[in-house]
Amino acid sequence: MSSPLDLQVNPLRSSWQGIPVDSSTYVRLLRRCIDMKDVVVGQQIHAHILQTRFKSDTYILNTLLVMYTKCAHLVDARQLFNNMSRRDTFTWNMMLTGYAKNGHADEAFRIYEQMQQQGKRDVVSWTALIVGLVENGCSEEALEIFSQMQEDVRVMNALVSMYARCGSLDEAQQVFDNMDIKDVVSWNAMIVGYADHGQYAESFDDAQELFNKMETKNVISWNTMIGGYAELGNSDQCGSMKDAQQVFDSMANRNVISWTAMIGGFSKDGDGEEAFSVFNQMQQEGIVPNTITFISILKLCASTAALLAGKRVHAIINQAGLQADICVGNALVDMYAKCGSIVDAQKVFDKMHERDVVSWNAIITGYAQHGLGEDALQLYNQMQQEGLSPDSTTFVGVLSACSHAGLVYEGLQLFNSMCHDYSIIPTVEHYGCMVDLLGRAGLLNAAEGFIRNMPFEADASIWAAFLGACRIHSNVKLADHAAKILLRTETQNAAVYVQLSNIYAAAGLWDDVEKVRNSMKDRGVKKEPGRTWIELGDQTHSFMIEDRSHPQSEKIYAELDRLGKLIQTAGYVPDTRFVVHDVDEKLKEIALCYHSEKLAIAFGIINMPSGTPIRIIKNLRVCTDCHTFTKFISKITGREIVARDSRRFHHFKNGLCSCGDFW
Repeated sequence: MSSPLDLQVNPLRSSWQGIPVDSSTYVRLLRRCIDMKDVVVGQQIHAHILQTRFKSDTYILNTLLVMYTKCAHLVDARQLFNNMSRRDTFTWNMMLTGYAKNGHADEAFRIYEQMQQQGKRDVVSWTALIVGLVENGCSEEALEIFSQMQEDVRVMNALVSMYARCGSLDEAQQVFDNMDIKDVVSWNAMIVGYADHGQYAESFDDAQELFNKMETKNVISWNTMIGGYAELGNSDQCGSMKDAQQVFDSMANRNVISWTAMIGGFSKDGDGEEAFSVFNQMQQEGIVPNTITFISILKLCASTAALLAGKRVHAIINQAGLQADICVGNALVDMYAKCGSIVDAQKVFDKMHERDVVSWNAIITGYAQHGLGEDALQLYNQMQQEGLSPDSTTFVGVLSACSHAGLVYEGLQLFNSMCHDYSIIPTVEHYGCMVDLLGRAGLLNAAEGFIRNMPFEADASIWAAFLGACRIHSNVKLADHAAKILLRTETQNAAVYVQLSNIYAAAGLWDDVEKVRNSMKDRGVKKEPGRTWIELGDQTHSFMIEDRSHPQSEKIYAELDRLGKLIQTAGYVPDTRFVVHDVDEKLKEIALCYHSEKLAIAFGIINMPSGTPIRIIKNLRVCTDCHTFTKFISKITGREIVARDSRRFHHFKNGLCSCGDFW
């Protein structure tokens, strides 16, 4: 049987025919061997390395040593170790760890003593030896080493930190309590440990108690508490951004980490306005944002589709000289794509001096979200030509692109390639893309067969994709089947009821529509109201169906009435199929008039200069009537309208939509 690494090793084998392989190739292949625990292929790579100029490269040989020790091939590891002309501290520690973790206490001790003699021993050596010995039941030997360590506060701190990071808080506390001398690092190690496990109320209470007892606090202590509260957000158990704000306000000196933690906390809490406020205040106080700050704020811009804010952040990034940072570049590509400007996303991508798999995934996924399937596939091919192997996320992106663009054959080919060419095991996301792809294309029986043949039980996302396809193709029988399965576990998911109700309404099955309504009422399920946002200057305006709360309501409704007459003259006919009320056609048309996206578009036309693109974001899937309405509006006004709904982007221009009416 061939190894799952055959594909990754094939490029190496081609190097035997004269194609050069660099050091990063060897390291990447060896790391793959480590992940797969495939020592056989690792030995093949080792044999080839010995024939190249890299046979004395310490970094590559250390990676080989990691591979052998992690695979418990200690004879090979020791032989490699003995033959190395240059050994650094990592080399010694890796050999020591290998022996200790595999139960060879005597050999571990010998390495440890040799390290002492050569001055190579460090904190890692001590802790690695102790942990390895304890894990293998060599408690007496571990205690002997531990007794040597107790006089060195640095080593004790490292041990506390190590236990805390592993979640062994009782052990960490025991070491901490037994320390004769504690410094600020000791206290911080324990506070960080408890704060990192603060999803449990008692753990965070312990962190608070330690923080309060600590006589001398440094900025790390304060930042740890802020980060802990920010991570918890509005948890019912303990902690909130209000608590984080109190700690933040109490700090005499704040650094960039303090500010970034607050921005990240408010972002996770869904309070984008406060996060932006903190970001602005940070700059006013002369604190220069770092990479993590920019990534946090760009993620916020992406999630709220705040394009103008994102562009301002981009300008600040350029001023800070961080435009070449690959992580910032990736966040910019993602932000522009999710804010509806795939053109700007492509510009950033093209200017990146260095691109990794994350960069390609961001741009490919961006094109997929915008329904530009062919472009996404071209980028996928270009990525491979440039020598990067796709990962699991890449395939979610390209399969999604095929789904949105109706590229069934290409999608099936890619799914097969992912499994057979790249040895990537499909996840529920990949299967979801395939069910969506087949279902949208009208191949409902094939989609159902795909679900039946999955190696694991389909979850709610799979059946929801199938139900959505049933709605598109008005297949009541299969929709009933999918909805029944979904409602076994998703009893409070309003979207399931709404989808089913729409399908019944389109088929004129009003008794069934009424049953769905009654079922929702009996179970206390409430439909999420449709809401649409539009950005104008520094403000974001929000609209709901038949919303008259906006200060410009009279103008907005008058503009909608004016536009309605114009598009009807141009041939627009309201699509009333999915109105879930058994009333006459005229009343159905009236029910469609003032959906939230229509109000937002009218507001944009009134307030934005002629020719300026209108960008809106909706929390639900755009309905078929609003989709048709927007196409006509783009034609009669000459406006480009970009709409982001819960599933994808729609670019309306000259009476056409980028989705080709396939969404």
